[in-house]
Amino acid sequence: ATHDVLSKLTVPAFFINVPLFALIVCRTVRLILESGNSDASPAAYVRLGIVAARLFGDYDGAYELGQLGRDLVDRRGLSRFRPAVYFLLGNMVMPWTRHYRAGRDLINLAFRDACDSGYLYYATICAKGLSANRFAAGDPLPLIQREAEEGVAFGRTVKFESFTDLLRANVALARMLRGLTRRFGSLDDADFDEAAMESRYAGKSGMVQFMYWTTKLKARYFAGDYPASLEATAMLRELLPSNLSTTEPMEYRFYGALSHLASCDALPVAQRAPHLAEAAGHHRQLLAWADHCPENVESCAALVGAELARLSGGDLEAMRLYERAIRSARASGFTHVEALAHQLAAAFHAAQGFGDH
Repeated sequence: ATHDVLSKLTVPAFFINVPLFALIVCRTVRLILESGNSDASPAAYVRLGIVAARLFGDYDGAYELGQLGRDLVDRRGLSRFRPAVYFLLGNMVMPWTRHYRAGRDLINLAFRDACDSGYLYYATICAKGLSANRFAAGDPLPLIQREAEEGVAFGRTVKFESFTDLLRANVALARMLRGLTRRFGSLDDADFDEAAMESRYAGKSGMVQFMYWTTKLKARYFAGDYPASLEATAMLRELLPSNLSTTEPMEYRFYGALSHLASCDALPVAQRAPHLAEAAGHHRQLLAWADHCPENVESCAALVGAELARLSGGDLEAMRLYERAIRSARASGFTHVEALAHQLAAAFHAAQGFGDH
């Protein structure tokens, strides 16, 4: 009974208070070790994996804990919280050490199981997680848009507003990247209003805000609106301690670094230092993550490194890293990162006079 109560408490704590979430999870696992496994044990082990990864950087240990939780579900029949176990493992633990697509089957299984077992709010979370996974993996935009629209329709029937709103933001981003919104770079569309979204969640769940502002950061960066993308980056920096998600922190580091570096081109050399320092900090974190999961992060780390080298006068190093970014993104199937690497490499070589005839 105590395990069940603590398990239910982790869900709101997950969204509103990271230290409280970690405390509850650790207390639950301690009780499990003292008294034995229960139906709540598998989810507790996976949640401990999230704590291990996000708060302590133990990504391999996180995967082992996640697999332990899954084994208890699949082999021991402790399946009451199976949707949580599958989703948290596939969406929030595996991407630290495995390709984004490796966890996709688990996310889909979690969605179906949540629907079958009546955990409809959790099914909405799964739909949002799948959408984020597809964006991070560079899947085709029409597919991403269609699935996110289906998730919105489902979320509205459940009346789970926060994650339905996040899915609406993903629909808007997919439409924007396809050139279907009112203005390229803005998420404003027939079914989405940025100002309304930001007003609704101001001061509320830091995790929901972090997910939204990551979406906005990508929209502004791809439109070349670097002052606005830097504003989003500053907001995300403040929200980062309240966030336990996986794909969004990776994207924040990547697009945040590129936003700072792109801003340097319009500044005198003497004013670039703060932007270079911020980008270098993001780069260090990307390199650390790439050591654990090169499939997901190596191309991003290499591209940020190339841009840092370009602005520091390391032309040969920049050439080498642009090439590594392109090759790594292609190997991972990240079409969006590969295209961006080609674009930035082309701009660099054109500035060196390689495009002149």
